[in-house]
Amino acid sequence: MTARGEDDRPATEDAEADALAPLASPKGMERVRMEQLSAGPVDFVARCVQGLFAGRFIYINRTSQGELFGSDRNSNAVTMYIENAGLSPSHAEIKFVAATCQYFLTDAGSVDGTWVRIRWNRSVEIAPGQEIRIGDSLIEVRQGQEITEAEEVEQWLSTYQLQRFAGLLNEKGFCGLSSLRHRLLQELPSMLSAELSNEDYQSLEMAAKELDRMWPSDAYPTHTLEFSVRPATGSTPCSGVTPSEGAPAGDSELCSSGVVASVGWAGGTIELWPVGVPAEEKEVDDALSGVHSNNSKDSPVGQAHIAGWLRPEQLRIGYSFGRYYVHFSERSAESEQKGWVRLRADQSHWLMPQDLFSIGTLEFQVLRFNAASYSEQGLRATMEDEDILIQDLATSNWRQCSYFGIYDGHGGRDCVNFVRRRLHVNIVAALHARGGLDKSVQVHQDMHDSLMQGFLKTDQQFLGLTQGMENGGSGSTAVVACLVGGWVWCANVGDSRALLCRNGRALQLSLDHKPSRADESKRIEQAGGFVSFHRVLGRLAVSRAFGDEEYKVGVTKADNISQPLVIAEPEIRVEQLTPEDEFLFMACDGLFAVFSCQEAVDFLHSRLAAMPPNEQDPQRAVQDIVHEAIHERRSRDNVTALLVTFRRAVQRQ
Repeated sequence: MTARGEDDRPATEDAEADALAPLASPKGMERVRMEQLSAGPVDFVARCVQGLFAGRFIYINRTSQGELFGSDRNSNAVTMYIENAGLSPSHAEIKFVAATCQYFLTDAGSVDGTWVRIRWNRSVEIAPGQEIRIGDSLIEVRQGQEITEAEEVEQWLSTYQLQRFAGLLNEKGFCGLSSLRHRLLQELPSMLSAELSNEDYQSLEMAAKELDRMWPSDAYPTHTLEFSVRPATGSTPCSGVTPSEGAPAGDSELCSSGVVASVGWAGGTIELWPVGVPAEEKEVDDALSGVHSNNSKDSPVGQAHIAGWLRPEQLRIGYSFGRYYVHFSERSAESEQKGWVRLRADQSHWLMPQDLFSIGTLEFQVLRFNAASYSEQGLRATMEDEDILIQDLATSNWRQCSYFGIYDGHGGRDCVNFVRRRLHVNIVAALHARGGLDKSVQVHQDMHDSLMQGFLKTDQQFLGLTQGMENGGSGSTAVVACLVGGWVWCANVGDSRALLCRNGRALQLSLDHKPSRADESKRIEQAGGFVSFHRVLGRLAVSRAFGDEEYKVGVTKADNISQPLVIAEPEIRVEQLTPEDEFLFMACDGLFAVFSCQEAVDFLHSRLAAMPPNEQDPQRAVQDIVHEAIHERRSRDNVTALLVTFRRAVQRQ
């Protein structure tokens, strides 16, 4: 398909016919690797999400001085002076490395520590002497038993789930990492066919080639890690759950005490169980947890009973490039419970978007972009909109990848809830199935194909779950923007919209899928349907959507229809960001029923420009435009909008 001309647009938009990003044609784009893409905007924001200054934000200092948080008002080194928040005179520091566009967080000699929240899709380094706060419990990390030379080969194999070759390597006289380094790559070819299949050969060869990077000869851990648990005392970050939310109160003494696990290079999982969880609930959760997979780091190595939490979690320990790391399992993706790692005195933590760090009584969230969303139900009887803001999609270490979406449901909430949970997960899964962005030699092709596959897979999954059920009639539109380095990929089904503000002008990243759009009407008619009163079969107001079972192939009741009338295939557009780009705006059709694209851009631009530089808050601006749409311009629909700013300040036109 090609970009549509003026005749295919709604009449209210014909003045903006030229302001439309092109449809993506990845096969015609340059073949590039991830590290070759431009980095895009790199002005990270630290927004206070808990404590005295909740809602306030700062753009992190990118000068050589860095950003030093502390309570010493007389220090010339402290750039972020904060009083009455339990900070040490010099508490924590963030440094920006311009060459790699990375930010690093370190503790600056504080009394109570600098803590980083444990995530499910990014890892935090740990080492002996460190503390992990889980609920109202502290897990102390200690040096465990020595990994002897006789154990090194089996530990190494276990890291790659290759334990089945331990006997073979033992027979060949391999003992310890030293012999693996010096002999394995030379002797592997002689083992092919006789002892190893081609697939097994490739697995061992890959592991052998990584030896010097994964186990650098001058620095790798020669001992296991030992984890012991005790009740938390003193000033540490909160668990994220309060007794008023149902957490057991006053039972800290009931949590596990003493050593709960010992972990080597193969890694493993510590199961974290809230005190008081019924045995039958534990059994059900065990069945769903997936801890008994073939991946060694998923294997249970210990169990701790935790006070102050409501639901089980899994703390996974892994080894990579000479260091141990922790993260939570995927079941924690939507969890509000918080686990924290206290940074060591010599530790520099690579800050990623969506990281949380805690200092004193304050918690800060790290944002790649200053962004916000806001919704109002309006005059509708129910609220069927959803939005999502993922600052770090965790798909690359070379370039930042973010994901923003607006989902507008109809016929109930089942479809919109499903799409919000699964769409980005399916897109990421499609990227991983292609080997991941960091290994890709054609990033543009892989992004296009993964967006397409993610949309279609999500629709198939929902229809498969609801076929023939009462809720199968619900549906949802979706417009999503993936910001990969300095490129924005927009995929759309339905009539929600995404816009770029480029030097004050609106650039559309999506084009509405209305049944009355010439090409959509033609497709519907060729499938055996018709458009009446600007609706599919006179009923549905969008021509592309998730769900809507009765309009999809195989379930429609009309005998003469052999193709789906409504499809979930997205139109995908791509645009490279420029220095003139000021913000990204996304909203459902309830807003664009009363705003043209340029009117929306003008409104937001004026609201942001009226605020002082470095204090232009997208939350205030997006709330204002939603309020304007509902209460002043009288939109009769739900209204949800999302604003992502690219600059510290936009200037008045």
